[in-house]
Amino acid sequence: MAQLVSEIRAGIARSDSELVLRASSLLGPALEGWRVEAERSPSVAANGSALADETRRALNECEALLAQSLARTAHELRRLGQGRRLVASIRVRQSARTVRLLGEGVEG
Repeated sequence: MAQLVSEIRAGIARSDSELVLRASSLLGPALEGWRVEAERSPSVAANGSALADETRRALNECEALLAQSLARTAHELRRLGQGRRLVASIRVRQSARTVRLLGEGVEG
């Protein structure tokens, strides 16, 4: 479980969504494997509460990291959109100036 959480953290830090997705998809089977093992062994079952707490903390941490990543991505997309709009407005102004200059040249 700790290895999976570590991989998810690393994937989030590197913006590697494929790694995050693959590691996240293994959480369910890992917990199911632990559940089966807990049914067979009382010592494993005794650690169930600790494992549940650890899993909850890890998932909450990963959720926070993903939320931060999403916020950064949204900010970057807004910034790129503003840049595109700025470039488009400059092109329109340059085109209008060119048309005006050409018009003045024809009349003169």
